[in-house]
Amino acid sequence: MRINALWRVTAVAAVLLCAHGGVLAQAAPLAAGQVSGAEMQAWAAADGFAVGGITLENGCQFLGKNRGTERHLSVMCANDKAPWTVTGEGKVVGDKWCTKFVFPDSRTQDRCDELFKIGESKYEFRAGGVPVNLVYRLVR
Repeated sequence: MRINALWRVTAVAAVLLCAHGGVLAQAAPLAAGQVSGAEMQAWAAADGFAVGGITLENGCQFLGKNRGTERHLSVMCANDKAPWTVTGEGKVVGDKWCTKFVFPDSRTQDRCDELFKIGESKYEFRAGGVPVNLVYRLVR
């Protein structure tokens, strides 16, 4: 009777661990050139994950930096009269960099991108495997 109860508790614990990504589940390996979440987190802690870059879709240039999980983003687009700055959120989730913003024209961004090293301090953010931003990591 005690063995049967112990077996049930063990089975339930194993199912819960697997369902929540516990020690029984394996993390997917990183793709070639992909920056790990641990490395991005170290950058955020060291220098706020400061980057400058360009959005490939529209050619807008930007600078971004965290203060804790608060992300400051300054943007300059050719079709805008003046540069603008917004405050949102930036954080590491798994091996992705996740941001949330509400832009001055009321558009929102809430997405997580993978980061790939493509040169000396040069990186690409990719959404669903497609490059969306070309950035340079800004370090002192």
